[in-house]
Amino acid sequence: MLRVMLNTSVEGRVPMVPNYRRLLIGQKSYLGLRFDGSLGPEGGWVATFEVIDIQDNDPHFVEYIRHIRSGDLLALDAATAKKVGGGCVPQSLPQSTPAPEESQ
Repeated sequence: MLRVMLNTSVEGRVPMVPNYRRLLIGQKSYLGLRFDGSLGPEGGWVATFEVIDIQDNDPHFVEYIRHIRSGDLLALDAATAKKVGGGCVPQSLPQSTPAPEESQ
């Protein structure tokens, strides 16, 4: 399992990582973002700061690994960091985010 969070600290942009399962059925959805229709005339996407668990058998597992390696998603535990080849586990999370529980 990959335990991740959207990297909202990327300078000058907020990554938009597709929820590939929803995309395949025609729903526009992004990991760690929710649509807010009250933002401007067409709405906008805002960060949820949620912890996201991606199962090893997810058909898009390799795509999510690519997003971790590119810095769009943060690895939140040592097991996830190891699966992606080392990645950095953040020492602190945004204050509005509950700390993830370590996998045993």
